[in-house]
Amino acid sequence: MREGRVDAAIDWLMPARGPFRELTLFGDSVVAVARSKHPALRRTRTIKDLQKGAFVSLRPRIDGEHPVAGLREWQRLELNYVLEVSEILEIFMVAGQSDLFGLIPRSMLKFARDVFGLRPLQAGPKRISVPIKLLWHESRDADPAHAFLRKQIQLASHDVVGPSSP
Repeated sequence: MREGRVDAAIDWLMPARGPFRELTLFGDSVVAVARSKHPALRRTRTIKDLQKGAFVSLRPRIDGEHPVAGLREWQRLELNYVLEVSEILEIFMVAGQSDLFGLIPRSMLKFARDVFGLRPLQAGPKRISVPIKLLWHESRDADPAHAFLRKQIQLASHDVVGPSSP
C-alpha cells in the first residue's frame, strides 16, 4: 500500500506509520477450533484444558504484547504453539487434518466447519470484539473509482459476515 501497488487491505492492524485511512467493517473475535472428531471437543471446557493442547498458529507479525485487546487476551494464555505457519488458510488445513488446535476469526466459523470440518472449542478468554478494518492510502480518498471500491468491499463484508459479528 505504501508504494501504491495495493488499492486496499482488510486487517485488524493498522500500519505503524504512513498516510493511511481506515474504516471499521465489522467486529470479530477469536475462537479455538479442532477437527470434528477430536476428543478434546468433549472435554476442553476451561482455560487449563486449552493450555494442555498443542496449537498451530500464524507467525507473529509484531513483537511483544499484541496491541489489539481481543488478540492480547489469547496471547496472555501462553498456549503451546508447536507449529507456526505463514498464511491463515494453513491453520484451517493443519487443524482439520491433525490433532492440533487452531485460533481463527469467529467470522470464519461457518467456512471452517463447512470446508475443513472444524468445530469450536468451548474454552477461551472472555470474548472481546476485534475491529476488522478496511485500510487504504489517503491519496486515494478523492478517486471516485476507489470510493466505489471501498463501498463495494463494505457491502460485501456485511453480506458475508453481517454488520457486527463478535
